[in-house]
Amino acid sequence: MNPVLDHPLQFFIALGLLLGLLAWRTSARRARREQGLDLPGWRKWLQGTLVGLAALLLLVVSVEATRFVGINFCLDLWPGQTWCNHAEGDQPSSD
Repeated sequence: MNPVLDHPLQFFIALGLLLGLLAWRTSARRARREQGLDLPGWRKWLQGTLVGLAALLLLVVSVEATRFVGINFCLDLWPGQTWCNHAEGDQPSSD
């Protein structure tokens, strides 16, 4: 039987970081509320955006470590230079 996790270390590190991020933000919000501190609107928006992007990235990294999901992406850094996280043979056919 095939294991469910292709990369267990990647999965558990990403999942641990994701849970740590969420616990950290929850405790920070609770501490600010107890002290009666309030952040300006722009700072709330910026922190929410950064935490949301970090959480999304960690979620994608943890899900990609399973055998059920394979995320292939390429970055076109500049003309003639492309970086991919997979081998060329892994690309789906365009038929």
